[in-house]
Formats: sequence, structure tokens, C-alpha cells
Amino acid sequence: MKRKLQFMVMLIALITGSSIAQVAYFPFDEDAIDANQEINSTAESAGVSFVADNYRGSVMEFDGSAGFVTFGSNDVFNFDALTYNLWFRWTTSVADQWWVRLFDFGLPSDMPDHPGNHDVVFATLYQDGLMAWHIHSVDWTDGSDSVLWSKEPIALNEWYMFTYTHDVDSAKLYLNGELQDACDVNDKAPSDFSFLNMYLGKSNWPDALYTGKLDDFAVYDEVLDQAAITALYTFLNVPSATEGLKSDANRIFAYDKTLVVEVQEVNTNTSVSVYSLLGSEIMRQSGFGNRVEINSLQSGVYIVRLTNGSQLTTRKVYIQ
Repeated sequence: MKRKLQFMVMLIALITGSSIAQVAYFPFDEDAIDANQEINSTAESAGVSFVADNYRGSVMEFDGSAGFVTFGSNDVFNFDALTYNLWFRWTTSVADQWWVRLFDFGLPSDMPDHPGNHDVVFATLYQDGLMAWHIHSVDWTDGSDSVLWSKEPIALNEWYMFTYTHDVDSAKLYLNGELQDACDVNDKAPSDFSFLNMYLGKSNWPDALYTGKLDDFAVYDEVLDQAAITALYTFLNVPSATEGLKSDANRIFAYDKTLVVEVQEVNTNTSVSVYSLLGSEIMRQSGFGNRVEINSLQSGVYIVRLTNGSQLTTRKVYIQ
């Protein structure tokens, strides 16, 4: 978890300049705790587990029968402007996902005069496979829903980066760094909403629970612009360099302050390039055998690219 947190802090500092807008960050490596210690949360242990994913590294998995995450206070939404960023991988058939929630922040479903007397925001997937973010507020929409839709259906068993921004001007939905939909909010700030129950993977209604994986949930107290969201996706979409994960029989990982690159079948055109998070090439090495160790890198996060003939393997590496 420490590596993920340090990576995210460094990344946001590079993207947003001197101001780090990130309020809360949930790596979901081994627990459901906010690494920034700003927002309280608990996971139902009976239905939530932390597993190794071949692409994202360590992630949180929901079993669809008992697993969900509960936030302990309204602070998760109590800002005049905010951004949510979450990676998800839906794993059950689309037909089973009717009204199943990624997010659901609202009031209990058994309150009087439900649902026209309270505020609700939630993300779900419909039978046509489109992602939808619902905003429901009697003060803003007279009890009807304003819905932001994805442009294309969500594919099962694929990772997506979901981003939602909201301030007094507009609400916007992004997937994989690309704007999907937007709407005017009539000066309704996120802090104007009132919630009692805030969940990941569970509805305030008696709907089915989420079945799938989540990773890297972050909350920001300002709206990230298109450039920052695109940069988040570009950098975070690189697979994590975990010693146990392989790609094309090649491995890229770090240990004891050393970057290690292993090649099973060496091609005549083999090289390794190391880049900063800003995209600048720091070093390049070629003409090595099956293994090369690089111990000249300072502590930090790097993008490492191995070229071996027609094979290209890229990994995100943290050097302690």
C-alpha cells in the first residue's frame, strides 16, 4: 500500500502542479482504509477479499452476495467541488447488473415519502451495458433523476477508470480519461446534498450487490480538468511491476533499490528505456543478455519499456 500511495501523491503533484487536490485515497491493496486518513470506511469481510490481479496488482474483490464498503460520514461528498476516480472490473453478465451499484450515496430506502424527499447519487449499469451516473435531488430536479450516460457499453472482465466531477457549474462523467456526458447542475454544489448511507458495491434499495473488482479510489476537493484526467489514465493504465506477474515471458520489477529486467528469449534488437512520469527518457540500455540490473536510479516512480524484437513490455516501477 505504501508504494501505491507514494506513487499517487507524486503523480498528482506532477499533474496539478504545486497544489495536491487529493483528499482521500483508497489503494485497496490489503484493506479498505483511506491512506490519507481523512475518510472513515469499513468493508464487509464476509464478502470482500483482496486478491492479486494479473493487470492491476493487488485489488479488492466483491463476491456479489455479501461484499460492500461503507463510508462513515458525509465527508466523502461534502465539498463545493469534487472529483471521484475509481478503477473497476465488472465480472458478471450484463443482464444480472440491473440497478447494481458501483456507488450509492443517499438515505435509507425505508424513509417516509421515498424517494422524492431526499438526495441520492449513484453509478449503475443497465441491461444495454451502458454506465449511468444518477443525480437525484428534490431541491434541484424536483425529485426526478438527471442521468449521465457512457457513450458505449461496458465490457465485462475489462478494467475501466471511472471519473466523476461536480461543481456548481456542471457534473461530468468520464471513462478511461474520455468525457462521456455532462449536465448543468443549476448552482447545486456537492456540499448541498445530504446523505446518511454511503456505499461502494451496495444500493440504498434492496438491489443485488456488485460482483467484480475495484482498485485505486481517490477523492479530490476540486474538479480535475480534461488534461489531468487524461494524464491520470495514461499513467495509471500501465500495469504494475509486480515480481510475480509476467508478460510475454519477460519480467520487469524492482528490489533492493535495483531495477531488474529479465528476457526469456533475447532478440538482436533488445533495449530497455526508463522514463520519468513526465515522459522524459532518463536512460536507455541495449545489448544485454537475459538479465540486466540497473542500480543508478534515484528513489521514485518510473515507466520502464522493454523492446525485444517485435515485443513491447511496459511497466510502472517504484524504486525505494
